Amino acid sequence: MFPIALLASAVYTSLLLAQLTLSHEKKMGEQAARLAALEAEVDALHAARNPQN
Repeated sequence: MFPIALLASAVYTSLLLAQLTLSHEKKMGEQAARLAALEAEVDALHAARNPQN
């Protein structure tokens, strides 16, 4: 019975790790897109503030 519990625990831990990794990758992608949008907004504000450059 012990090996079954150990195997189940290993499978659960592996699945949890996979879920956390995928969640982290999704969040990083969302944050990268948000960062790009904010950088574009900052560039537009700089251009509006200094039209001669």
